[in-house]
Amino acid sequence: MIAIFRKNVLLAVLCVVCQTSFAQRTWDVKSSRNAFQSHLHAGYKYLNPDRERALLEFQSAIQIALELDDNELIAEGFAGAAQALWYANDFRGAIDSMELSVQYFRKTSSVEDASGALRMLSNIYDEHGDYEKAFVTIREGL
Repeated sequence: MIAIFRKNVLLAVLCVVCQTSFAQRTWDVKSSRNAFQSHLHAGYKYLNPDRERALLEFQSAIQIALELDDNELIAEGFAGAAQALWYANDFRGAIDSMELSVQYFRKTSSVEDASGALRMLSNIYDEHGDYEKAFVTIREGL
């Protein structure tokens, strides 16, 4: 009888520990998603007045998204970083970041988001003077 009681107590404790651990992970994910959104919004806020600060905010957002292993958030972070680099006339960095954004959006199966990223990438190629890549990329995004 005592053995059965001990077994039931052990199972009950294990259930409480598992539930607490799950609740903590859920809270951590929610907290991390909120932090990601804060950094992403700050990045866009500082895009024109302070591009270096904007880029740091986008990099922080990307780091959080990578820790969450969330492809959509990673793609959004790289798209923001690409804009900051583009506005700073760092076309190579902008192209590299936007290509990563496209790759991650494709992993989410979001055709609309991938198309939007491809259109932005086409605009960067166009401004960079690579008209052939701009044309190919915009056709791919349609």
